[in-house]
Amino acid sequence: MITPDTRAHTLIGRPDSDIYINMTGNLGMAKAGIGDMLTGTIVAMYGIGYRDVGKAARVEVLVHGLTGDLVAKDLGEDGVTPDDVVQYLPKALNILREEPQEIVKEYFSKIM
Repeated sequence: MITPDTRAHTLIGRPDSDIYINMTGNLGMAKAGIGDMLTGTIVAMYGIGYRDVGKAARVEVLVHGLTGDLVAKDLGEDGVTPDDVVQYLPKALNILREEPQEIVKEYFSKIM
């Protein structure tokens, strides 16, 4: 189980002053290359149809953090590497597509 004190939150700001808080992710993701992977996957989301860059960023930050959390759950936070995040990305996308209620339950139940 990932506890709230091991989560790392990402803030996404928009020019119109909206600020979004992502609840996925963990401290083990603070490693060289993880942010590069995030940038690349945001561009990929834009390329597959999320024409609103803000929406592409919000969706991919959630998926990126969820992927890191899945890695940390299996390998521990110290085990999170960019290679592992890439390997777990399909699993995170599948959870988002097939079981979005699990994301809500895991990350947002305490604030709702």
